[in-house]
Amino acid sequence: MRALGIGLCLLLLFTSCGVYRQSLLLQVKQDHIYDTLLQKRYEAENNYVLRPYEEIQLRVYSNEGEEIQVIDALSGMRQQGAVNQQMFQTQQGFWVYRIQADSTVLLPLVGRQKLAGYTLVQADSLLSVAYNAYYKGAFVKINPTSRRVVVFRGQEATVLPLKYEGMTLLEVLAEAGGINNQLRATNIRLVRGDLQNPNVYVIDLTTIEGMRRINMQAYPNDILYVEPLRRPFLEAFKDVSPVVSMITGLSTFIISTLLLIRQF
Repeated sequence: MRALGIGLCLLLLFTSCGVYRQSLLLQVKQDHIYDTLLQKRYEAENNYVLRPYEEIQLRVYSNEGEEIQVIDALSGMRQQGAVNQQMFQTQQGFWVYRIQADSTVLLPLVGRQKLAGYTLVQADSLLSVAYNAYYKGAFVKINPTSRRVVVFRGQEATVLPLKYEGMTLLEVLAEAGGINNQLRATNIRLVRGDLQNPNVYVIDLTTIEGMRRINMQAYPNDILYVEPLRRPFLEAFKDVSPVVSMITGLSTFIISTLLLIRQF
């Protein structure tokens, strides 16, 4: 009986180790790493392009650098449902405009402007020309607010907005909570590009080279995964503890029953 119990415990221990391994996400082979040439190509091809249904903040500045409040131009239209669906105010007080399915967005003073399909630099230039008709020397800065990165820290997941163009992966990781003693700084994975055939970058943050890699620019829809620190025996013990308790209780019951039978 004792040998059977020990055998079952060992079997459960090894099984639990396998189950723990399966809980690790985004596992890759050692040779499946991000290529430097692919990274350069991605940077060249992915100068951020605005898309329909994207939400943007608009800021207009004078030639002296002072921000111009242009939202009042739509004050008489805010009660219209169509306008309310295309613009709204955040808790921080910023006005956000939504690009519609036809690639246009309704903006103060200049009306509808086609922005989808343009890069941020192109959109800034286009709107600067449009607002120059109202403010001499005006320049425009657009900030997309719906760009996001997914960060997995062990079993925790966070969706973080990219607050500005050029935000780095290191800043994204810091926003998500950084690295604690439950996470492996030696095995951070960046998944980028088409999820059907993604590029994967394995980063060791304990090295200078790893620091350089994670300091690269973050792009919308990046997935950053920090592997949890492996404690297979501890995890296995937690998994088998209920079963061991059940076996121990059952064994005690059987032995007690046999002793009672022998007494009679």
